[in-house]
Amino acid sequence: MNKPPAPWFLFLAVSLLIGCSKKSPTTVTVVQSKFITAEFLRTSWGGSYANVALLSDPAPSAAQCTARAVVAGGHYTLTTKEQRPTGVYWNDYTPFPYPATDCSLYVVSNVGSSAGGGVSMPGSYSFLVPIEYDTLPWGDVRVSWTRSLYAAWYDLDMSCYAESAYRYIGGMDTTLILSDTTVLIPLAYFRRYPTATSVEATISLYAHGGAMPAPGGSGNMGGDIRGFFYSTYQDPGGNYRRFYMGSPKLNRETAPPPAISREKRRQAILRAFGLSEPD
Repeated sequence: MNKPPAPWFLFLAVSLLIGCSKKSPTTVTVVQSKFITAEFLRTSWGGSYANVALLSDPAPSAAQCTARAVVAGGHYTLTTKEQRPTGVYWNDYTPFPYPATDCSLYVVSNVGSSAGGGVSMPGSYSFLVPIEYDTLPWGDVRVSWTRSLYAAWYDLDMSCYAESAYRYIGGMDTTLILSDTTVLIPLAYFRRYPTATSVEATISLYAHGGAMPAPGGSGNMGGDIRGFFYSTYQDPGGNYRRFYMGSPKLNRETAPPPAISREKRRQAILRAFGLSEPD
């Protein structure tokens, strides 16, 4: 059984009678929605990638699609692409510099063209509080960090383990989209399991330039196809912190809570834009 189209795929079928003498309707007109999501990513281990998805129904032909990035005057043609039933996806290694301004993306396909610019690749940052491996009393937790050059917004990933009398109870995680450099995490988040006597938490931070998620936003890519284009920088020295809450402390020899996967983060950001990619 076919799955329904993604929420942004909108179809409009119109049938009209032209004049009184016409007995049959005109040809049905179908307006097909097309969309692009694009991320320029620089990771904590120094790799940099362009992740671009051109979504359309019917899907564009990968053989007729090209994507080109321009970063700080350098030109990069994206060559690693994949044809899927929902569209064409690029995931290409590109040696983007950072911090950098004037990042642009150009996509040409058999279903239309699109271009976006004015995006910057952010620079370094680091956490201020909480302190690494600190043990906090039960309560709200203030998380803050230094501002990243050129960053327009951030996403903060948090993963937690909860224990009671040294027995694992459960875990939780979340992704927060933020425009400031400080956020207050309420106690209710850490007390999801009321019987917990201690919690171990890890937080990871990513700085972004370009379109900031906002449901119903118009995007920052124009032409035949609209879309959202943003950059991501993961600082190798300042993007990760681990802390504890409650008493007794968790066993620090155990592995920290698992980090939120790259794909799960991507889906969280898309939901913040008011989008979701089809399966």
